[in-house]
Amino acid sequence: MVKTKWMVASIYLAIVSLNNRVVADEIVFQEPKPDSVVEESEITQPLYTSLPADEVQPQNQSQADEVQPQNQAQQLYQLKGCNACHGLDAKTPTQPLYPKLAGQNQEYIIAQLRDFKSGARHNGLSVVMRGALSPIKNDDEIKTIAEWLASLTIEVDITEKAKEAELYKSKNFEVDITEKAKEAELYKSKNCHACHGEKANTPILPNYPKLAGQNYKYLIAQMKDIKRGIRKNGNSVVMKGIMYSVSDKEITVIAQWLESLDKKE
Repeated sequence: MVKTKWMVASIYLAIVSLNNRVVADEIVFQEPKPDSVVEESEITQPLYTSLPADEVQPQNQSQADEVQPQNQAQQLYQLKGCNACHGLDAKTPTQPLYPKLAGQNQEYIIAQLRDFKSGARHNGLSVVMRGALSPIKNDDEIKTIAEWLASLTIEVDITEKAKEAELYKSKNFEVDITEKAKEAELYKSKNCHACHGEKANTPILPNYPKLAGQNYKYLIAQMKDIKRGIRKNGNSVVMKGIMYSVSDKEITVIAQWLESLDKKE
């Protein structure tokens, strides 16, 4: 009886062993690539979008000599992955919480990029931004990108409805002001124009940002973060004093007006 049980157990173990070997033979293991041989495209493709080939690689040496610094700066902007969030033209972000950068003040851009890298600015998506800036190795690259972004000047004009507020204020007419005009008035009544200009596109100092045409959700997030002390870098302390008298509802109204400002290229 014991011998029979032993034989049965031996047969069972033999079958299990055979099955395991068959399964193991069917599984194909792929050894991981060493870090040194990982293809660059495997790492950078999700983040970076390259320029068209005819722009990146001139057909001859004379064309290479004719490449203008602005084109090189634009190429740097793209090679560092900035376009992945802010768009190839720097004015069509992939998400409404990302800011438009085209035409922004050069000194303001430089200050923010430095603060992101150092960790001085840590509100909102700053953690993501700090990681995204890792390909930018030095201050010269920051300055080159900032200079190119600032060169993308976009003429900003106040919409017709906002101009009605200007007329109302200058002539003291007792007329009904449209919603857009009221938004423009609110912007001024909260003294936003004192730093950012009447059209929100002419800051009094180069390290203050232009706000006209900026993304609505981004504007709201930044104003609320400054008001609540979450964003503390740069001139946020001064801004916090101004935002103290602005309610969350008024923040929404001002952001709506700022985004609505017409742009003429």
